[in-house]
Amino acid sequence: MHVVQSCQQTLKDRGDPTNFWQRIANDCTEISARDLRACGKSRVAAVPPCWEISTSQFAQATVMSSALLFRVAALSGASAILLGAFGAHGLQKSVSDLKLLKSWDTAAHYHLIHALPMCLAAILDNTTAGWLFGAGTALFSGSLYVLVLSGKRWLGAITPIGGLLLTAGWIALALGSNDWSALRGAARKGD
Repeated sequence: MHVVQSCQQTLKDRGDPTNFWQRIANDCTEISARDLRACGKSRVAAVPPCWEISTSQFAQATVMSSALLFRVAALSGASAILLGAFGAHGLQKSVSDLKLLKSWDTAAHYHLIHALPMCLAAILDNTTAGWLFGAGTALFSGSLYVLVLSGKRWLGAITPIGGLLLTAGWIALALGSNDWSALRGAARKGD
């Protein structure tokens, strides 16, 4: 296979480059984003059609996806604070049912709690877990918010689906990342 020299050197520094390129040739689904980013701007040649993009384009798309996820997570946390404050101060005037107010409080609590692992998933480049947290929060907390505001109790049937997605997000976070260097790097930047 034709490979740019700098990419070969990078892979030699990381371990067994022949195994890496053999994996690309055999099954493109086994290659991690980290392996591809190690190649910089090289172009992968003579590989299955799904790898006919440059590794830098793939790495850039992955970084953009993680950056978008991080922004969504940060905005989710901010909106959780605002919705929690609205529930504590503004909602009590229009909703007299204590059970509904407790539902709002639960929604805001889960909303805020799950903004944090969404940020962590973005830092770890585990977008699957991050988007599961996002979808789970939207369905779990969103259905409770709308239930309280509209009084339509049937929306409570959607809430457990959101709970399942949140659980799947935690599982994906646990199983999805063997590369903790991203987290260590983020911690070092804060020093």
